[in-house]
Amino acid sequence: MLKRMLWLGIGIVLMLAAVNGMAGAVSEEQHEAIADVLEQNLQATAEEDVSGILKTMHPDNEAHHNEAVVADMEQLFAMYDLNYDLEIMDMYTEAEDVLVTYRQITWADDDPDFMDNVLTGVHTMRRYAGEWRLLDSEILTTEPYVGEPDN
Repeated sequence: MLKRMLWLGIGIVLMLAAVNGMAGAVSEEQHEAIADVLEQNLQATAEEDVSGILKTMHPDNEAHHNEAVVADMEQLFAMYDLNYDLEIMDMYTEAEDVLVTYRQITWADDDPDFMDNVLTGVHTMRRYAGEWRLLDSEILTTEPYVGEPDN
């Protein structure tokens, strides 16, 4: 009896571990769709296209309807001509969202007043009207960037 209970316990632990591991998986289709949205967002940012940036955002994103955030973007675009390089590190699911860990380099070609930087962060993506949209972004680290971007 004790031996059977032990095997049953081991079986339950293994089953829970397998289910937990699968819960975080992102399908190739999801990965591609989310990467496309993030690329659209980055392209709109590089083109200083506020409307294009907002189109990639989920309506529940705090910046989506915030005039102060839009004004900040417009001010930044007026001050600097910036370049961006985004590297997606990982994607995993959490409830209805997909979390994307990333590394981004931001640099100005010929502006010594701007501090080139590399940051790491987490984008939270959520579906809206059948499409993935940027719900939230959290910057985890920001450091000066020294070097030449790979672009």
